[in-house]
Amino acid sequence: MTSGLQTTRKWYRNGQLIYARTHTWAGDWQTGGVSEYTWLEAKKVEALGYPQYFPSGSYTVELNIGDNLEQRGDFAIQR
Repeated sequence: MTSGLQTTRKWYRNGQLIYARTHTWAGDWQTGGVSEYTWLEAKKVEALGYPQYFPSGSYTVELNIGDNLEQRGDFAIQR
């Protein structure tokens, strides 16, 4: 990615937006190819009132770069 691009990540549970974050990419993450940032973001979602685990449901995480949807992932948690 090019430094200066605006990125937005949105988390949904059962179709309802539960978390969104927009920032300008500074190009300074050094993760060695591991998606550590998404894990840290999931911990922020946990801080919204969920217990130490995500409740059952259908989840979607979207990554937008500028106005374009670049990646979308869906997963389900069943307990």
